[in-house]
Amino acid sequence: MPVWARRLLLALAIAACCLTTRAYAAWSLLPQKRFRFQGLIDAGVLGLYDVGSGIVAWGDWNGDQYLDAFTLSDDRKTLSLTLWDHTDFAFSSHPLFAISPASGDPIINVVPADFNKDGRLDVLVKTQATNSDQLKMELWLGRSIQDGAIESKPLQVPPSTLAQPLVVDATGDMEIDLLGLPYNSSSSLQMWRNSLSATNTTAAFEVQRGPFLSSSDGGEEPCQLADPHSSAFVDIDGDCLADLFLVCAPSSKGSRQRYQIWIAVKPTDKAEGGFTFSRSGQLPLGAGPLSFADMNRDGTTDVVFASCDSKDCYVNVVYNRQMALCDKKVTAAGGAAFDKTQGWADWLTGGHYDDVVSSRRCRRTEALCVADDEFSFDFDGQNGTKALLQVPFSTLLPGHKPLFEDALTANGAKSQPVSLVVGDFDKNGYPDLLVLTIPPGQPSDGTGKTAVNVLRNVRCSAVNSNIKEAQSACKEDDEARWYSVITEGAEVLANIDDARAASWVDVDEDGSLDLMLLRGRRQDRGVRSVTFVQNNYFYDAFFLKALTLNGACSSFCEPAQGPKFRPWGAFLPGASYKFTVLDPNGNRRAQQVGQCSQSSYRPLLTPYSYFGLGRTNNYVESMLVGSTLHAPQHFLSMEGVIPNSQVIISPYADDKDDVDPSRWKRELYLQPGDWIPAVTATLVSLIVALCGFVYFRHQQERRQDEAERKKGVMALNFDAL
Repeated sequence: MPVWARRLLLALAIAACCLTTRAYAAWSLLPQKRFRFQGLIDAGVLGLYDVGSGIVAWGDWNGDQYLDAFTLSDDRKTLSLTLWDHTDFAFSSHPLFAISPASGDPIINVVPADFNKDGRLDVLVKTQATNSDQLKMELWLGRSIQDGAIESKPLQVPPSTLAQPLVVDATGDMEIDLLGLPYNSSSSLQMWRNSLSATNTTAAFEVQRGPFLSSSDGGEEPCQLADPHSSAFVDIDGDCLADLFLVCAPSSKGSRQRYQIWIAVKPTDKAEGGFTFSRSGQLPLGAGPLSFADMNRDGTTDVVFASCDSKDCYVNVVYNRQMALCDKKVTAAGGAAFDKTQGWADWLTGGHYDDVVSSRRCRRTEALCVADDEFSFDFDGQNGTKALLQVPFSTLLPGHKPLFEDALTANGAKSQPVSLVVGDFDKNGYPDLLVLTIPPGQPSDGTGKTAVNVLRNVRCSAVNSNIKEAQSACKEDDEARWYSVITEGAEVLANIDDARAASWVDVDEDGSLDLMLLRGRRQDRGVRSVTFVQNNYFYDAFFLKALTLNGACSSFCEPAQGPKFRPWGAFLPGASYKFTVLDPNGNRRAQQVGQCSQSSYRPLLTPYSYFGLGRTNNYVESMLVGSTLHAPQHFLSMEGVIPNSQVIISPYADDKDDVDPSRWKRELYLQPGDWIPAVTATLVSLIVALCGFVYFRHQQERRQDEAERKKGVMALNFDAL
């Protein structure tokens, strides 16, 4: 090799070392990870120094994919909105706007949603005067930030009784209605039908007959809602179309609360659409507020709540028993007659049916959104742990009792119900629980000290063998679930003894579920402070976030006046997601998640849905997105969704008569890591170095070829002579 070539290679090697050093230096100059401790970290107030009576709702007001906070003043007569500032990793120091109800009464609940279907969030404000039996409502319409963010005057809404109406899509047109009992009206449930349109901007709702269909078999009449109640607009029968789970008032004082389930029915040429009665039953005595989630990862929505009796208190999970997913693996379940070729084909399509269909009812992966009319709930536990899981508090938190309500209020305000907060903080696909409890020796009404606990959803086989209840559950079902209290890395929770409400929320949208705790002291009964707890555990698992919009616009809303904007705040209550993933062992798992299914009594739910996928080495195999649209096809099928991303679906159609889901707008957003710029710089540097090396080698070869050519010509001339 010529001397100049050796010198060139040496220079390139030195340059590569320098570039690597510079890339490492650039890496060190990038913003480092904000929190390094592996566990839960006290993140402080994050700019919300004065939240008055607390955070009452979440919403993405400006459509930037970051959650903003709605807070109440100390006297509960002023509602403020504070935007999240991603650059400062905190909420803005000044509210975007503040509104006060025209009635002057204290605010008891706030529902942010897009009521006039213009792509912007609006605010439904519910107020109640002291000692009044009437619930007044006002609708404040949102505007662009350039126009002042919100209208100066609200639209008046017909009042209701004290049982707060819940947000539903009663007519199946993806417009938000209300369901409840109007004040001074009949004793049956009615709906506030959304009447806003381009030609009607003054009358928000029209009270009409409830969307309940009479059944031929003489089903029950709609019940009266309890006060408080934890009713939900969520898919129950598995068809990806939201149904109604109503929590009814007890028939007499001291008796058990009842529930009713009404199934959504699409209109046909011969019948109108609405909700038809399915079944009813009694809740256990001493049951607290209900939450809804797929707790055992079988693709159905279960019911979760705490309860107490004379012996103990319990975490209850009432499983929604439906058709399970068909065979997940090729097995010899068919015995000697099992066809292996057919078995592999069935495995690829999601399982198989046995010859005897009655003994083998299951769902194929392509039929996840098929209703199972034979679904059932067993609130009394007569069918074992496969139907009802009861975890005694004595095995989790001895001496503790669940906090059922926030009674630390002032100025005649009513107590707010406190439910078990569901969220998959470890991303394993099995939702965990955030539970507020009353420690031993504290007042039973919850006005004293409290405790914050995170209960992890684990297999019962992973629980201490001394817990006989867990071992009994394992004997009935080797995949049975149990709960364990998180202590390692959660020391920060032990220092919080005044939490009154809690919520799972993804702070700064980094892909992990964090904790928001509202705290209150006995000496300041109506005043709250906020503490955010960052979830900095490392789990080798994936997640997915999904947001279904209400179809107000496609990718952008383009109003006649004002700039175009993203409609990312206009979420659709009642949307649902069903999907399957393959774990590293080749097992196919089905999951179901609802979107913002509860709206009464400050549930503090986020507008998007967050779900863990567990460990997987593949894409999300099949994902079905269900809307509330009463159309022949109401759900969208997606395949190959990338984990650790956010999916946004807009069921928008230019022609309202053409609502083909295949035309819905789908967008997927990946969260870039902090290491992306450093890796990019290193990669570009190496590519430049390699290109330079190839170029100089190419020039070297050309010179050698030219020298050999000239040498050959000279030899030819010499021979000719």
